[in-house]
Amino acid sequence: MTVLILLRHNRKFPLENSVRDGRRFEIEHLLRESGAESDDIEAVRRFARKHRLKVVRVNARKRIIVLRGAERAIKAIPKNLPGVMGVFGLDHRPVSKRPPYKKFPPEESLIPPPVNACTRPPKRFRGLYDFPKNATGKGQCIGVLEFGGGFSPRKLRTYLRRLGISGAKIKVREIPPGANRPTGRPGKMSADTEVYLDLEMLASIAPDATLVVYFAENSSRGWIEALHEAIFDRRHRISVLAISWGAAELQWDATAIRAIDHLFQFAALLGITVCCASGDRGVFEDAMRPYSVPFPASSPHVLACGGTQLKVSGTRRKRESVWNESRVSGLASGGGVSQVFELPAFQAGHRVPSRAGRQGRGIPDVAANASSATGYLIWSDDTAMALGGTSAAAPFWAGLVACLNEALGRRVGYLTPLLYAQKPHPGLKNIAHGNNRLNGRQGYDARRTWDACTGLGSPRGVKLLDWLKRAFGLPS
Repeated sequence: MTVLILLRHNRKFPLENSVRDGRRFEIEHLLRESGAESDDIEAVRRFARKHRLKVVRVNARKRIIVLRGAERAIKAIPKNLPGVMGVFGLDHRPVSKRPPYKKFPPEESLIPPPVNACTRPPKRFRGLYDFPKNATGKGQCIGVLEFGGGFSPRKLRTYLRRLGISGAKIKVREIPPGANRPTGRPGKMSADTEVYLDLEMLASIAPDATLVVYFAENSSRGWIEALHEAIFDRRHRISVLAISWGAAELQWDATAIRAIDHLFQFAALLGITVCCASGDRGVFEDAMRPYSVPFPASSPHVLACGGTQLKVSGTRRKRESVWNESRVSGLASGGGVSQVFELPAFQAGHRVPSRAGRQGRGIPDVAANASSATGYLIWSDDTAMALGGTSAAAPFWAGLVACLNEALGRRVGYLTPLLYAQKPHPGLKNIAHGNNRLNGRQGYDARRTWDACTGLGSPRGVKLLDWLKRAFGLPS
């Protein structure tokens, strides 16, 4: 049996100061400053020697030790071993899913939503959301985490040409036992569908960005390893990370949540914007627990992306409301209040509701079109389909951030607290119509401030860029 041990880091970093001053660390500096203590490494080595475990790998800078040995000895590793944040790999059960799937793996019988008169290629949404016209993500690298499925590079190139996109730069990183394993069939939705959705969205929204897809095992250890590979990738140095996978907070192990959020804080220090899907089940991320929300979207160190339904007149937005198709498909924009994370300082004064007598982190932060009725034309396994969901909104926002980075000439980095600094925000369109109630029952209503359906709203691309220039003291 092989496990990964994550050690504590040896100092604290002023994340709030970095956000306020616009400073960020370089990967080498952060790894050097945050490495594991030698005493903590030696404590694990002593335990390994005593229990006849093999030390397979030690990475002091990333604070990782990999041990191999008998299952009985591995499972005897004490939780209070000095310096240990968590032990990962004790089981390999799936820990996350892609909206709107409820099971592991997704049901193979799902029929994709058919293309209709309101379905548009993803690149058309650049104009609908008023993206800066000359910003295409050039010079930016976007990471994408995948915990299942795969894609055919040859087929993807064909699909992108059909969507009017050529020359996409896509690289694959596999973290064993994770791998790019396409298994889909024509006419069916599968884990492959969601991989194609991510890549076709990003290549359309930010066509000149480089995309790096990190495939990992769908387990706590897989998440830790994938995030380490992406955040500390010195070859590609990503500036944005898109994550559409997640699960209800209470379905995660508390140690895994702590370790993953810890890595999100490192991402923020490196100037990486992490965009996560807020879920597609309204307030029922856990079908048995109303008012449950997904992690990692509930982390205060990510940008949680909810969903809208966009109606279009010609080439302009006509009306935008909360995405809610619960009467048709049982799906709606995920949102609510965390039961794990406290209310962050940046959300104070934004009227985040309390649940069970406590205030927690409210999600989502922002939103974009997620309705398949007005959705994105996506090709997967030789089938055209109209896709949506917050797993489309997350890569949409990741692509937008890459374009903003290019236009600004710098990374926006940990964007979330900045967006809450002004209300109403001139770079965001408040969504004041609709709700995320499933069949009219539990849920939240939209309002003219932050709400637990679409957060602060959907982007006004050029106005958001202008606001960020002022916030960073850059010339207009």
